[in-house]
Amino acid sequence: MRILSVFFGILLFSLLISCGGSKKSTVPVVDENPRPSWVRSKPLESAFFHGVGFAYKVPGRDDHQQIARNNALNNLASEISVNISAQSLLYQVESDQRVRETFRSTIRSTSTARLQGYELIGSWENENEIWFYYRLSKSEHERIQREKRQKVLQMGMSAFSNAESEGDPYRKFLGYVTALDALKEYLGEPLSVEIEGQNIFLANHIMQQMRQMVDTWNLQASSNVVSVKRGQAVRIPSSFWEGKVIFFTLQQQRMPLVQVPVVLSYTERRNHQHQGLTDRNGHVYFVWDRIASQRSQEQLHARVDLRALASEASRDELVLAVVDKLREPSATITVEILPPLVFIQSRELLMNEIMDPPLLANAFANEFRKDGLEVTRNAAEADYVLDIQSQTRTGNGAGETTQFTTAYLDATIQLFEQPGRRVLFSQQLSGVRGVQLDDDRAARESYTRAIRDIQREVYPDLRRKAFN
Repeated sequence: MRILSVFFGILLFSLLISCGGSKKSTVPVVDENPRPSWVRSKPLESAFFHGVGFAYKVPGRDDHQQIARNNALNNLASEISVNISAQSLLYQVESDQRVRETFRSTIRSTSTARLQGYELIGSWENENEIWFYYRLSKSEHERIQREKRQKVLQMGMSAFSNAESEGDPYRKFLGYVTALDALKEYLGEPLSVEIEGQNIFLANHIMQQMRQMVDTWNLQASSNVVSVKRGQAVRIPSSFWEGKVIFFTLQQQRMPLVQVPVVLSYTERRNHQHQGLTDRNGHVYFVWDRIASQRSQEQLHARVDLRALASEASRDELVLAVVDKLREPSATITVEILPPLVFIQSRELLMNEIMDPPLLANAFANEFRKDGLEVTRNAAEADYVLDIQSQTRTGNGAGETTQFTTAYLDATIQLFEQPGRRVLFSQQLSGVRGVQLDDDRAARESYTRAIRDIQREVYPDLRRKAFN
């Protein structure tokens, strides 16, 4: 019995050894390139601004490092809030926040390029990605901003002092814009400085000085009301320009403003503008095309283009948006549009006989009246003269049956401007065909067809070339 127990014990031990030897040993896998904690979750230390960014490695491109760095710096810059003080210039000039949002957008879009004092904390990459982590001390950022703000204030004060000492209004205005351009990064802050023993907000003060100066500018039209015949150019009496131009005068307290841009627009064509610069006398001249409006009255509106003027000193959109808030000096000329007088002279032949009534002349007279023009019987008072010369001829064409007669009309149509008889329109009608049972009716049919051509094609072309 004892031997049997020993036997079973040895058997059990052997089985245990056998089973244990059949199992495979487990070895823990160690990641040799683990993701850092800042890749898995962005750090939240309150004393710093943090920026984490990455880029994928794209085959055939080698800019993944730069893209990842830029993304990390942009991420850092996004943590820096852009605040606008209620005492700042931007808050004062724009109540609907349009300019304020332009400022915030501008600052955010350029903040990465202006970042200073940041440090690279770490980088990590694998086969597919590359990551960077930058950090900026908030106290260091504030110190840098204080130094930059102080330098900007000095530049702004210097530009403002130069503008104040300038006697020429044109240069003074550009000096003020230069001062605002120097302060553009801080227009959302009060920017308090001391001038003549008083604490003022510099950007606000510059804007106030600009507004007071521009409010003294006076743009005056050479005439408040002018009359013009439709289809003709606006003419205002001027000995130098022989009455062929419109002109305005820009002054500040009777002193002419020189080289200031002025824009002229017209109510009939609001998108059609003329631009000019004032000369040494403060005058700006415009040659305006003929008036085509069918209304009895239109307006020519001139304004000083302060944005264009300011762009000579600054191209910054934010600064120009602030300048847009200034009142632009302007002047208006009322244009009274009179219907032109047309005299029609015609010699219309029907088989060598003068037609009575003249069909083509009557057709043109009807079209003129529809467009608001007046037809006169007095050539001396006419603004335009329409000359019509027409005649008919007979003759069947090859292959035409002899049961019908064919007539052809030829005509010359010309429109002249008075005085001087300058040709505004000229057209030939050749071989307008009429077919009837006899010569007379065929010739009249050719006139009927010519009238149809006048209504559909000839007169619309004349109107476009002479009056529109």
